[in-house]
Amino acid sequence: MAIWLRQSTATTVEFGPFVEATDGYSYKATTITLASGSIIYRWENGNVTGIALAAPMPFPGWVAVPLAVSDTAQAGKFMLRCGNATSNLPVWREYMIVPANVYDSMILGSANLAVNAVSIAGQTPTNITFNAAVLSIAAGVGVNVSSANAGVGVNVTSINGAAVSSATVAAGSVLDYVMFNPGVQTITVKDVLKVIVAGAAGKLDGATGAAVRLYDPSGTVRVSAAVVSGNRTGVTWVTG
Repeated sequence: MAIWLRQSTATTVEFGPFVEATDGYSYKATTITLASGSIIYRWENGNVTGIALAAPMPFPGWVAVPLAVSDTAQAGKFMLRCGNATSNLPVWREYMIVPANVYDSMILGSANLAVNAVSIAGQTPTNITFNAAVLSIAAGVGVNVSSANAGVGVNVTSINGAAVSSATVAAGSVLDYVMFNPGVQTITVKDVLKVIVAGAAGKLDGATGAAVRLYDPSGTVRVSAAVVSGNRTGVTWVTG
């Protein structure tokens, strides 16, 4: 498995093992010094370059190879190799240079992996329909995710094709607006509940006169009606 390196980042990698060319298994001693240019880089694009380094060997069989920012600038496969017929058997090691965000997310765990959703089920997200009878995302709902810990902010731009203004939401609740279907109802769900509470549990006055009024628990008149021969007529709902 290739070892991951962070793109455009200076680092030092352990390179080896180096063994004696004479017997093929004894580790090279710590006193070995590789000639400048004996270690080469090979990038995914096929370009090869030598490293100008007399690489020290801090412990038997392994060399510490410093890589500069320019050495890791190109993302993709990366190989170090070295061979000397009179000194050691060939040595090679494969690496994978990955973008900084990928390395920080997958290796260090210090960042979130950046994901750009360009398609879902073969379509662009703005054209996907989730349960077409209920929800359609087609310039309808915009979701702005700024932080996983902070939650998900949803920006509702339209409902049933009608634009949602801040004034609409401020005037009542989002539930009111969702439940209100222009052209069918003339009041919202909350308004209906106010009237029901007044009729079912509110105080009443004027029952013996020509008009009656029903109050909600806060004392606001919610139903006003004329009374003719004991019958309630001309009922008016007060929803404000």
